[in-house]
Amino acid sequence: MQVGKLPPALAALKLEFGLSIVQASLFVTMFQAAGVSVGIVGGMLADRFGARRVMSLGLAIIVLASTLSTFAYSALAVLALRALESAGFLLAVLPGPMLLRRLVTPDKLIRWLGAWGMYMPLGMGLMLLIGPLLIEQGGWRLAWWVASAMALVPLIMMRTLPRDPQPTQHGQPAAWLELVLMTVRRLGPWTLALAFGCYAAQWMSVFTFLPLIYEQSGISPAIAGALTALAALINAVGNGAAGWVNRWISPSRVLMLTALLMSACAWVTFGAPVEVGLAWRYGALLVFSSVGGLIPGTLFIMSARLAASPAAVSTTVGLMQQGSALGQGLGPPIIAVVAAQSLGWGNTWIATSLFSCGVILAAWLMGRALHAAP
Repeated sequence: MQVGKLPPALAALKLEFGLSIVQASLFVTMFQAAGVSVGIVGGMLADRFGARRVMSLGLAIIVLASTLSTFAYSALAVLALRALESAGFLLAVLPGPMLLRRLVTPDKLIRWLGAWGMYMPLGMGLMLLIGPLLIEQGGWRLAWWVASAMALVPLIMMRTLPRDPQPTQHGQPAAWLELVLMTVRRLGPWTLALAFGCYAAQWMSVFTFLPLIYEQSGISPAIAGALTALAALINAVGNGAAGWVNRWISPSRVLMLTALLMSACAWVTFGAPVEVGLAWRYGALLVFSSVGGLIPGTLFIMSARLAASPAAVSTTVGLMQQGSALGQGLGPPIIAVVAAQSLGWGNTWIATSLFSCGVILAAWLMGRALHAAP
């Protein structure tokens, strides 16, 4: 929800602070600041201090930063608090796979690891849907208030989970540095980071600017928000299906085929001739999003298989999230520059296709890592 509250508010933020589209994209980039810089360290913290404790801390930071943002009246202050939100977001999502390993029986783990990736499309889609209505009633600050209040719900619910066990490794407290070194020395975690980064770059770029694209096409903000929200929410279909699909198709093939289909759909949505109507373009966008959900679902499933040890799962997810944050941070500015230079959105599919090539490369390397794994 903290990610999804921004796209509907970009127009209001641009107007209030007098920003260009490239400057406005920095609000997206700033949210990935913590993930880009210390993602793997955040994962190590969950492995070292306990998943429940770290997730609770992350949610508390989100509530604090989002609330303080409503009292900020300069772009610099909002950007700084957006960076603090990014730290909370990182700590809130990294422990998820580790908690699932503790709470779910082994026969259901793959299905739930695939479903875990739905946190992004469901939360983002909900805010894309209600965000325009909130902004219309009380400005972007009201949307920040609501997102802050909603973050309190899982923070309170965390008290119902079992307490964290004492972290141990070979009978001794887990070594901070050893968890990181175990992870970065293996090829597998790096392939997860590369694939997640390239996927996140294209998905976040498309959905960050969709409300602006619709607005420039003369579509009302409410309808634009609903169309964007539906396209984001349908991404959860792919996440939910990832566990089933990976039972029948190898993970590397799932990633490759999905990347190729996303590239084709991006061309139809943005690069096809003007004769291609809005209905076809929007249909391609729905396919782009729904099929794309297979990628994060598959990567969360693979995080358990490619981790150096069960004790390093969150650290592995931290490196993967670091790649995702880098992609989410770099993708929107790159797309914004391409759109600005070409005076339109028609060539942006070229950039998203290059990101798809990155996913294909990561999938090929992942296949090698799986065969090399003991």
